[in-house]
Amino acid sequence: MSDKKIVSIHQPAYMPWLGWFHKLLVANTFVILDTVQFEKNSFTNRNRIVQPDGTEVWLTVPVLSKGKSDQLIKDVEINWLVPWTKKHMKAIYFSYHNCPYYEGHIMELFQSLEDARLTNFYSICSFFLYSFFLPRIEKSEGRTTIKLASEYYPPLMLSKSDLVLEICLREKADIYFSGVFGKGYLNERKFMDADIEIVYQDYQHPSYEQHQLKNKERFYPRLAVLDLLFNYGPESLDVLMEGNVTKNDIRKEVADKSRTKRIEVGIRRTIEFVEGLNG
Repeated sequence: MSDKKIVSIHQPAYMPWLGWFHKLLVANTFVILDTVQFEKNSFTNRNRIVQPDGTEVWLTVPVLSKGKSDQLIKDVEINWLVPWTKKHMKAIYFSYHNCPYYEGHIMELFQSLEDARLTNFYSICSFFLYSFFLPRIEKSEGRTTIKLASEYYPPLMLSKSDLVLEICLREKADIYFSGVFGKGYLNERKFMDADIEIVYQDYQHPSYEQHQLKNKERFYPRLAVLDLLFNYGPESLDVLMEGNVTKNDIRKEVADKSRTKRIEVGIRRTIEFVEGLNG
């Protein structure tokens, strides 16, 4: 059971929410899918934080999209004519500077982006993922292998389901850990024929104290992961995983399904055998 390889796939995100990181943490290999079409006004280039008075603020990375409706995520460029880094710095500081685990270091990261003026959108996602988020969430043992699709696979003109299946096959996956929306487009029969089990994520968003809020009676879910990190610091991983499946849970679920199937097949064959004798 322990050697079953779990693969998960998701589009990149500038300020991911907790469920995005859950998919990453429970996988052996997490593929960042930047070879699909960029969706304007999606959570790819934006997410929310909440201010002390309960106002939700969008942190959006402006991108060049005019005349580029079909562009792939890997080709998206940042619009530096918009002073977005200063806006984000101001909003983050105002929202979280009084939280118990606020880190001023993030302002230095934004300043370095301002100085470098990186043009590629994914480079911003990668910058924050590796320099800030993962070091504060991921434990050293059992780390997930992260692969960028454009570096490992050529753009494939396939349906959503076939694209996911092809990546899983190339990664020699035993289990594909899918987002819940995969139920709407995955061809489960093809995965079954390829001997790959699908497990759908059912992320149970934890409620935790958002120390910045003046009114503690309401909880704001699905915010950028910064909200959890600045409120819970080294305990963030435990909070993020609370009430949710782990790698071992996923493998056990698949093992239980396989055992049930074997029993059902055995019963069916026994019935057919007995019916053959009686016939």
